Amino acid sequence: MNTQLNIHTIHETVAAPFTSQPILPAVLEQTARNVFESFSERMKASLNGRQERALKLALEGHVTHKSARIFSVRSENGEHSYLVNLEKSFCNCPDSQKGQVCKHRLAAYLVEQSMQANQQVAQQPESPEEPKQMTPQEESIEKVRLTLHARSEHLREAIIYAKLPVEHDFLPVEIIDLQGDVALVRALPCIVDDEIRPHFPFPGRKSSAQVLSKSLVDVKIYR
Repeated sequence: MNTQLNIHTIHETVAAPFTSQPILPAVLEQTARNVFESFSERMKASLNGRQERALKLALEGHVTHKSARIFSVRSENGEHSYLVNLEKSFCNCPDSQKGQVCKHRLAAYLVEQSMQANQQVAQQPESPEEPKQMTPQEESIEKVRLTLHARSEHLREAIIYAKLPVEHDFLPVEIIDLQGDVALVRALPCIVDDEIRPHFPFPGRKSSAQVLSKSLVDVKIYR
């Protein structure tokens, strides 16, 4: 049976043309989180893990924008390239020909939406208004920024912990760097049977990743 995504996913149209700005991994991951959270449980079950493989394809640069809503997506092993037309919900891979929503269409859609997010940020006019009052979370991130970029060796040696929302849970992480709105975080080790074991929760079985700083909560600085 052909599984159709809802109106907020693959069939959503993009009104404006794309720019050539590079897409940060943090933007791709945030886009993926928003898209995948909109899926019903039935949709997630039917995808059978394809959403994670789609994000991996997007993060590793397998998706190339051709024109309009047409993309070329290389397979995970790099041996094949598939043509994706999001406007027609089409991909010429075997999975899609069987009527399934394939990882190539999902990957192309994630890149499309991330490109649109990049464009929207670039088009935002500079506001002449006075700076807004910072929220407690924004104040915490600003303290992290000052700590990481401080000249004082004492401050630079601080350990900065936070929690990153992942699906329906929170992942404890250490903030390693902060540039603009993007934070480099490393997953903290977990304790299993009284033994400390490394944790690799990010795409590609990595322990660190770039995320949007505003997604971090419960930030704590220890010196």
